[in-house]
Amino acid sequence: MHSALRGAARVAAIIRIIADIRGDGVDRAGIQEQAEEFVAYYQDDTGSALDYSEAGIGQMDAFLEGLHQKRVDPADVADLVIGVACYVGEVIRRNLGGAWADDGDAAARGGMVFNPSIVVGSLPIRPVDAVCNRIKTGEAESLSGCYASLARRATERSST
Repeated sequence: MHSALRGAARVAAIIRIIADIRGDGVDRAGIQEQAEEFVAYYQDDTGSALDYSEAGIGQMDAFLEGLHQKRVDPADVADLVIGVACYVGEVIRRNLGGAWADDGDAAARGGMVFNPSIVVGSLPIRPVDAVCNRIKTGEAESLSGCYASLARRATERSST
């Protein structure tokens, strides 16, 4: 695994993001940094580039399908889950106009869980949950399907 995704530096980065979840919002720069680190890891690991396009969501489905087939517990690869979730959220934010939001969920859990929402219009999605569900359930919880549905609903709401 990419050295940026291991060890004390990775743990410190995750702790910093968790600590920065407050009533005033989410550490957006930290989330973007995690996404960039994941992009570098993914390219090192697979030889394929990610470009924050909708096609990257399909690449994540294929990547996570490998974990599903191996019956990997998302909790055992939490750093990878967070990296993928940050990347997926950034694809949504950049392409559908979404924004990271603190809806109080982390605060309700004592700030112990990193699971911010990305909101497109008034439609929220939790990328960490989506990634965990994709690993656990497989194709039935595809990120591509989720992204397409979110894009469709966002377009429908903006045209009404």
